[in-house]
Amino acid sequence: MARPMYIKHLSNARQDERMLALRMRLGWEGYGLYWGIVEILSASTNYECVKDYNRIAFDLRVGADIVKSLVEDFGLFTFTDDGERFYSEVLSEDNTLSNLQELAESTSEAVEGITDYLSKLEREVQELKVCLKQNEANGQAKSKQNKKQEKAPLCSPFPLSPLTPNSIPPIIPQKELYNKGARKDFCETAESESSAEPKQQSAGADILPPPPPPVESSKRSVFTPPTEAEVAEYAKAKGYADFEVERFVDFYASKGWYVGKNKMKDWRAAVRNWWRGQKDKNNRTNNNGTDRYANRRGREGAVASAESFAKWDGKF
Repeated sequence: MARPMYIKHLSNARQDERMLALRMRLGWEGYGLYWGIVEILSASTNYECVKDYNRIAFDLRVGADIVKSLVEDFGLFTFTDDGERFYSEVLSEDNTLSNLQELAESTSEAVEGITDYLSKLEREVQELKVCLKQNEANGQAKSKQNKKQEKAPLCSPFPLSPLTPNSIPPIIPQKELYNKGARKDFCETAESESSAEPKQQSAGADILPPPPPPVESSKRSVFTPPTEAEVAEYAKAKGYADFEVERFVDFYASKGWYVGKNKMKDWRAAVRNWWRGQKDKNNRTNNNGTDRYANRRGREGAVASAESFAKWDGKF
């Protein structure tokens, strides 16, 4: 089966001025007949057609006068120099049919390659499933066989002789290093230890350094959300008067105890930052609770008096 030819059809072709004139006179029927003539040209040699309106009208099952109007009245087609043949710019721009045909062929080849690869991959998956089932069956059979076998008693290939007092080797006392290399016999009695004189350390004796202290493994602390009582106690200890305990706990509890995108690590540091923000907010107002910038905007407190509006010169 021969591969189909493709025609470039712009998505805004209907909004072209020539197409608008065509649709105003012949409607959407004329729009469809135009693309029918373009298909006829795409199947012709050099994308040109003889000016035989009767033959084209018979092919499209319309009147010859409509075909003639489509070809000659709207400037949608171009005639050759001798005026015997006509063609369409849609088919001649950028070798539309050739490019689209090559694209269609390359796409078809790519699809065939992908299909072959998927088929091969499917066969490999099926083979892998068969191997897994076979290995599973072998493992079950081997486990059943092992359960049936009895454990053999442990025995020594060498005969054991009975123990006698003469056969027991003498016990050698252990030694311990202390006081920069001096050695002490653990088997010595208390009397010999008290009466014995301390041994003098030789000048050339090796001095062993004390063992390093054990390194404690660092454990990562897990964050535990505080209660209102803990926050209130910490704020009181820091001297934060009128600290917003309930608001602080409700705010971070609603966020899952997150600071931005990171999990909170130290809620005490968050209390200190909250107090700084609360203190800055309190500093923006006067002692009487009014905005300290009210005088700059021409009002006192929350509402300006009538006298201030009467004296206002239009400047802030």
